[in-house]
Amino acid sequence: MASIIDFDHIRVGNHWPQTLDIEPILGHLSDGIRATFFAYRDQPRVELRRKDEEYCLFLFRDADAEMPERWQDSELLWQLGQ
Repeated sequence: MASIIDFDHIRVGNHWPQTLDIEPILGHLSDGIRATFFAYRDQPRVELRRKDEEYCLFLFRDADAEMPERWQDSELLWQLGQ
């Protein structure tokens, strides 16, 4: 896994609607970071899940997409769509 440090803005993905923007909260990483996704009306399914001390945001392209095996027994904290 690569570490990315000292950045202004990172966009992960370039295929609508699976796009996630990551940027510093107040202009510098020492203040924290935020992750923003765009919830379009036809976004099929978004889930925030927790497994132990790890959290993961899933932006699915298809509403019936299968959850990755590692996350199938995780706790669903929040869901949009479906």
